[in-house]
Amino acid sequence: MTMEAIAPAGHQVDQGPLRMRVLAYLAILVGYFFYCYNFLLPGYVRPYLISDLGQTLTQTAGITAAQNVGVTLGSFVSATVIARLGRRWTAVAIVMGSGFLTLACLMAQSGWAWLLLRAGVAFFLGGYYVAAISMTVALFPQRYRARLQAVNSGMFSLAEICLGGLGILAGHHWTLLIWAGGFPPLLVAGLILWFVPPEREERAAPHASNRANPAVTGTWSEMLSPRWRRLTLTCIAMAGCNFTGYQLFSEFVTLYLRDIRHFSGMDIGFAFSLIGLGSLIGGFFWAYVSDRFGRKVPCIGFFLAGLAILAFLTVPHAPGLIKTLGLIYGFCLSCTYPWGIWFTEIFPTRLRAHAAALLHGGHVISIVAPLIVALVANHYGIAMGMSFAPIVFVLGAFLWTTLPETITTGRGYRGWEPDAQH
Repeated sequence: MTMEAIAPAGHQVDQGPLRMRVLAYLAILVGYFFYCYNFLLPGYVRPYLISDLGQTLTQTAGITAAQNVGVTLGSFVSATVIARLGRRWTAVAIVMGSGFLTLACLMAQSGWAWLLLRAGVAFFLGGYYVAAISMTVALFPQRYRARLQAVNSGMFSLAEICLGGLGILAGHHWTLLIWAGGFPPLLVAGLILWFVPPEREERAAPHASNRANPAVTGTWSEMLSPRWRRLTLTCIAMAGCNFTGYQLFSEFVTLYLRDIRHFSGMDIGFAFSLIGLGSLIGGFFWAYVSDRFGRKVPCIGFFLAGLAILAFLTVPHAPGLIKTLGLIYGFCLSCTYPWGIWFTEIFPTRLRAHAAALLHGGHVISIVAPLIVALVANHYGIAMGMSFAPIVFVLGAFLWTTLPETITTGRGYRGWEPDAQH
């Protein structure tokens, strides 16, 4: 991306009238919803891939692992592409690519076809995350970013709710879920093209004097230089704990509810939607905590998410209690919603597109998580494989406390000014 389009943490980037910036943000937000929906889709339809397409549990785990690879590559590549082509056109190409490949899954039957197609979809999804974060940071000042990112990430929760609701309505016609994830993104491309301002307008915007030198752009080699290496690797490791914990539990929750708890399709959809509802509510709560008390305080959510998982897997068969624990788990897990914004604030202006990509860099670590669950499940049961998630979340919480605080009014702030670092 053009690095001059992102202002230093303490300055507002004026992209024109507020009304136009809000419309641009809403266009980005619609795209973010389908980014989240398509990311959730393989995990939700896992039982149908096994029962209707004859895939094995290990094959479906391989699809998730391939998605991890794709989203990681997409996020890292997109940072470079955005720097050359700009956020707007990159985002348009991304949503169209993800839509076409999602629809192609309708024609896929074998595990290998699904694996390759979902890896391709995930490649585009990883790129959209970087583009969306970069555009949000460019359009609005720091004091609003965590809450705006909470709205972005709230689309993940809304997608869970909608996916569960569509699952209830579709019943055994689960391919309708694929149509819902593939066709609308093709229309979203037009919204982004129409409402998001071209980069040339951003460069002409007021307050250009507040921006970093536009001739200076960051590289991945600088991200791994001695000055930034520890922060880069810690962000990736922390994100890896988040994705690993999530995939150890959430990716298999529909299968667990059907095979172990013997939930009906309607109850599975309802339970899945409750996890999304909890995330939606929790996202705004943790965003407020992050903006008010600092980026490091929400790490407590990781500890609580781990406890909710343990209870979910061990309580007696009480559907109402299990669904409530899913709601609590979703609420706690959404403590990570401000991460994308936080990562960009930790690094200097010229590295912010690359910093946004670090979140999906964590998928490198989580690649083996679904395969571990499948391996353990084949010998000791699926609940045993899912029970490793709390350990991973506790490790992530510890890493969380080692990163610098970027909110000046936050607890633990020590004057971190990344653009002044050498």
